[in-house]
Amino acid sequence: MSMFIKLKEYRMHCVENEIADNTIKNYMKTLGQLDNYLGHISIVDVTKEDLINFKQHRKSDPYAPGKYYKTN
Repeated sequence: MSMFIKLKEYRMHCVENEIADNTIKNYMKTLGQLDNYLGHISIVDVTKEDLINFKQHRKSDPYAPGKYYKTN
């Protein structure tokens, strides 16, 4: 099953459970980044190692949310 379909289902689950709009937006953004990072592979092929690598990738991103940016 494609990640896109699962994301739509998960978004509906969040809406039905009255999750705040901004929270849903943040969840969808992060899950979209995961989908891009994994190269749009099927959700059933995602491994724990893939998720760990994605987490490390996000931590090493100098422009990730929560990082302090150096301005000139």
